[in-house]
Amino acid sequence: IVNEDTTPPSITLNLGDGRRAETSTGATVIIHRYPQYSPKFVDPGAVAHDKEDGDVSGRLNRFGMGAVRMDVLTGESNPFIITYGVTDAAGNAAPVMRRRIYIFNPCNANEFVCLESGACSVNNLCIGLSTDADDDVQPDPTPPTISIVGPMTVLLSLGTPYTKCSAAAPLTAVCDRGAVA
Repeated sequence: IVNEDTTPPSITLNLGDGRRAETSTGATVIIHRYPQYSPKFVDPGAVAHDKEDGDVSGRLNRFGMGAVRMDVLTGESNPFIITYGVTDAAGNAAPVMRRRIYIFNPCNANEFVCLESGACSVNNLCIGLSTDADDDVQPDPTPPTISIVGPMTVLLSLGTPYTKCSAAAPLTAVCDRGAVA
């Protein structure tokens, strides 16, 4: 009597720094969340076991790892997905397991991560010193000054255009001369 192997293997995803979750269909997934520009994602891997063949981890297939980019924000509805699959010697396929990687903006709304410092922007500006070890520059404690070029008040008639001055505009021209910082 020959017993035919009809039992598929099972896959267990290593948790790493992720957390286990269940989808609306009851499937188990591992969820990872990282701030944008974190160091490269390292897959904690998976193990596979089969009732007849034993450890079949060496037969695991992994898809999607090359697509994971730590510089691309995913949002909640479009994570990077790594899919794991394995088949035993009899050709039985394990249920597919998935790892979801979410990349989020760690800064306040409307701000972004400054590439050089890794800090969040302030009013959409990257502020601070270079992170280079050889950089001996000290911050200047003097606040910047800004001066308006031209008169402080300009009177215009309703409907009169007010545009940027050309370089050759006379000082009496009614136009925006800008500011100097």
